[in-house]
Amino acid sequence: MNSPSYRIIINGQLFTVDLPALAPVQIRALAGLPLGHSLFAEGRGESADRLLAEQELVSLEQGPVHVYSTPPTLMG
Repeated sequence: MNSPSYRIIINGQLFTVDLPALAPVQIRALAGLPLGHSLFAEGRGESADRLLAEQELVSLEQGPVHVYSTPPTLMG
C-alpha cells in the first residue's frame, strides 16, 4: 500500500513529503536553509502572511502550503 504524500512549496520550489505536518526546523532542513532564517506561511485568500513560530506544526493536509524565508536582518 502506498503511503499518502503531501506537498509544500518553499521559496518557489515544490517538495513532496510523507508527513502531514512539518515543524519549521524540518522545513528549513528540507530546503537547505540556515537555522537563522525566519519562515512565513503565505496567507490564503484575504488572509495575511504570517511568521511561523518555532514550535508550530504546519499542516499540509489542506493542499500545498506556500512558505518563504527571510534572512536575519542586522540592526545597528
